[in-house]
Amino acid sequence: MSDKTMSAQDVVGRLESGMTLGIGGWGSRRKPMALVRALLRSGITDLTVVAYGGPDVGLLAAAGRIRKLVTAFATLDSIPLEPHYRAARERGA
Repeated sequence: MSDKTMSAQDVVGRLESGMTLGIGGWGSRRKPMALVRALLRSGITDLTVVAYGGPDVGLLAAAGRIRKLVTAFATLDSIPLEPHYRAARERGA
């Protein structure tokens, strides 16, 4: 069986602006933050993001990468509303 492991950069290299991206984890737990950071280093924008929001959604929102967010909430657990997400919502972004 061949190894199907990919680096975060390899994964992001397969993505394009305007895609829908599902991000696993719940709130601030078990998020693929290496993938989110690689995505932030790329030029990819206009994403539809489907996630139970946490720091991943906050960072992508702060960077202006999200066109549409599908989520039940965006929290850091101990902080009820993720601060970057809140700021983006208040700006109307």
